Amino acid sequence: MNGGADHFLLQCRGCETVFYQQSAWDSEDIDYWYEPDGSTGSAPSLTITTYPRPDSKTKPAWVSKIGKVDSQLGSILDETYVAYDNRSFILTSMGLRTALDRATEVLKIDAAKPFKEKLDELQTGGWIGATEKQILEVVIDAGNAAAHRGWSPGADEAAQLISAMEIFLQKAFIVQTHALGLKTSIPAKPKRAKAASAKSATPLGKP
Repeated sequence: MNGGADHFLLQCRGCETVFYQQSAWDSEDIDYWYEPDGSTGSAPSLTITTYPRPDSKTKPAWVSKIGKVDSQLGSILDETYVAYDNRSFILTSMGLRTALDRATEVLKIDAAKPFKEKLDELQTGGWIGATEKQILEVVIDAGNAAAHRGWSPGADEAAQLISAMEIFLQKAFIVQTHALGLKTSIPAKPKRAKAASAKSATPLGKP
């Protein structure tokens, strides 16, 4: 077995950030293909590593707004997305459970209560419906299994868990807040003119 690595110091042409990049290969990881003449071509499969890592590509833009609502929740989400991007799915599951725990606290639910009671209060308070409650129960179970039993979800499973949390967080902290804020800018419904009172009205057929 043999291999090697090339090292680069690069600069982004847009933001002008300078970063380090390593392009490594080894003889155990080779890509093969067929040339037009039928012969077989091959080349090492390159593993590209950059430092510092670029910003998360999976994190929605609105997540940064949650950090303005609560910096601790924002930090938890940032680290959870970093774990997901690095395929650390055990940490991803634990991070999602922790984010849900902090989110309920931000929504003024007693932090000392068990998760089941917190979900009950989320539903009673109108933050989630029955189906969303069941989905968040899966997020909690996944986080518990990762934290206490070392369970690691697959890539697709981790993506589904993140999507489930995103739906809840966006509704609770972004959509609901903005939608309620629109109420003051929507013109009121015009009031109908009051009908004449029965006493002042002249009965038909009488002078």
